[in-house]
Amino acid sequence: MLGKIWLNTLINFKFFRRNHMLLGIVSIFLFYVLLLMIQNFSRDSLSLFVTQMVFVNYIISCVMAVMLISEHLKSRCIKMVLTKPCPPEAWVGAIFMSIIIISATITIATIIYTVIYFSIGKIEFRSEFICFIIYMFFSSLVAVSFLATLAFLFSPVISVMIAIFFNPAWISGFYSMMATSILHGTGNLFEIILTPLFFLIYIASPIYGGFIDPSKFLSKTNLIAGSDWVVLGLYAIYAILFSILMFLISVFILRKRTLS
Repeated sequence: MLGKIWLNTLINFKFFRRNHMLLGIVSIFLFYVLLLMIQNFSRDSLSLFVTQMVFVNYIISCVMAVMLISEHLKSRCIKMVLTKPCPPEAWVGAIFMSIIIISATITIATIIYTVIYFSIGKIEFRSEFICFIIYMFFSSLVAVSFLATLAFLFSPVISVMIAIFFNPAWISGFYSMMATSILHGTGNLFEIILTPLFFLIYIASPIYGGFIDPSKFLSKTNLIAGSDWVVLGLYAIYAILFSILMFLISVFILRKRTLS
């Protein structure tokens, strides 16, 4: 099975190289990263560079996952591919593996750049930058796994819209606003009905984005503690388990789709 997953992963990277639209998007973001690096050294703004690289990681990983899945599902030969020589588990596993490799590459490149930036004496070494970068890798893993599973059910546009809606930071903001209005006695019937619904959606939604505030976590006054690494470890376990769950759900959806 691992050999089949790796073989399909290599095929996926061939697809990435031959997709001109995808190469164009990646080229634009590479140029954007180059501008960030120039700005970082000219203005001494590592926090901005790190947060923007997180954004780049999210966008590139999500775009590649959605394009890879949608293009293959639109192909008429999808049922021929998902035969006994290539079971659905290997095909879906290769998609997840491809995106993980891309996201991990961007993360490692960001860490290397950060370490080099510290080593040349621009600023004093701060481990909270490394902790934040690693956290955002697992955060992107959760987001991409969730989006990939949605892409097996819906079109790319609808999948992205659902993923944006289930952003916990956005949902918690609405929930807090409506709950505050109700507690102060200014909430209307509409808010009273929707508040429990938003709370349930918030509990059920995947945890990605908004879990750590970059402006506070990367501030000059913030010092990382041992408990922060414990939280990172717990979140890493959550991200891995959530990705496995999304993998199993995707395989189930694909099996139903190919048999229909």
